[in-house]
Amino acid sequence: NTGAISIGNVGLNGECQATGLAGYVMGVAGETNSLITNCTNSGPISVTASNASTAQSARLYVGGLIYRVDGIDVSFCNNETTGTITLKTGNWNSGHFPGGLIAYLGAAADIETFKITDCENKANIWAEAITDCAAAYGEIGGAFGEAYYGSGDFKIEFLRVKNSGDVTVKGNYSTKNKLYVGGFFGTTNFTCLDFNDCHNSGDVLFEATSQSPCVGGFIGYCTTNTEFKAVSCTNSGDVNYNAIALTPDSGVAAVRCGGFIGYRGTGVTSLIKSCINTGKITLKEGQTASISGIPYCLGGFIGHNAGNKLTMEDCTNGELNDTTGKGKVYAGNLCKAGVSMGGIIGLCNHNITLTRCKNYATIEQTGNSSWGGNDYRAHLAGILGSTLKGTALTVNITDCENYGAITYGPTAQLGRVDMGGIMGTSQGAATTTLTGCKNG
Repeated sequence: NTGAISIGNVGLNGECQATGLAGYVMGVAGETNSLITNCTNSGPISVTASNASTAQSARLYVGGLIYRVDGIDVSFCNNETTGTITLKTGNWNSGHFPGGLIAYLGAAADIETFKITDCENKANIWAEAITDCAAAYGEIGGAFGEAYYGSGDFKIEFLRVKNSGDVTVKGNYSTKNKLYVGGFFGTTNFTCLDFNDCHNSGDVLFEATSQSPCVGGFIGYCTTNTEFKAVSCTNSGDVNYNAIALTPDSGVAAVRCGGFIGYRGTGVTSLIKSCINTGKITLKEGQTASISGIPYCLGGFIGHNAGNKLTMEDCTNGELNDTTGKGKVYAGNLCKAGVSMGGIIGLCNHNITLTRCKNYATIEQTGNSSWGGNDYRAHLAGILGSTLKGTALTVNITDCENYGAITYGPTAQLGRVDMGGIMGTSQGAATTTLTGCKNG
């Protein structure tokens, strides 16, 4: 397809799908030979929507190739457009799911595993609230919007999948909303996702008002039910969070940004092995007044790990002898809010094992961190910023190395600054073991 697809001024209480090639493609129980292959879209896609009165019943799906795929193998399919997939919403009381390749990945009965192979998205994604979206939520990804299946044991394997399109989110989505934004996925709620030799080089820019935003180079929010595995994958896209100032009663619990995952949810075993992040993680400004709850969490790989049994092996943030700031984790003016920053993980509150991981990048905060409480302060480190206070967990860090500078610019107020080459602080009920680690 090379033609432009445009839907203007949509107002409805049903679903709306805009795609380059096809709508809903579903696998059939017992059929394992279905395949979507050698398809290309190079036409721009644009949707403007407003005035949906019923929450969650008027969802918007915008896919560069296909709206929804359930249990079907996809190979050698690309979105080649040099333009932009645009979704603009105004007074939209529901969800929206744009993705450069497929907006929604689901499962089909009796098809336990399906594969996405040798596909690439080159289109930029632009999602914008042009007026206040009172209760909308968004799952916005460079390649895919969302992977979801409510129950069952299903797996998607991704092999040699790439995203080079930038993802931009702007506007006032309201403090009641949740936005999950990533270079590959906005959010995942699937039994198992397996990435092998996959690469994101698209930048992610978040300039929106939202409750608890999660922003990542690969996945914004990796939810509770998702077993995540990534082997020999890279992110070179920058993750930029330029927060719109919010008031203390805004309901904001946290901002979570990572080179691979913004926020990893609870309860599922995951493995990240032989992966590299060289994208910069940047938070330019934060709150104008004090907020409670979990602080800002920034990590070269994971902003906030709340999931159990995470293993990371032979992963690297930054690059040896680099002078351009690859992998740099940076926070500017946070005002009255705490922060946890690490070259590998920002904040952790479940069991992790880190082995032979390295950080070459600078970890830096230059703004004021004068938060009015003492539960969270400023925690900066080359590997792990901090564990969560009062949480019982086990942290094993073995043969990990830091060569990046750890820098804190302002004078600490009403709290303290914890800085370390390997770890900033191990709080409360955490059992932490460091073995064979090296700084410098």
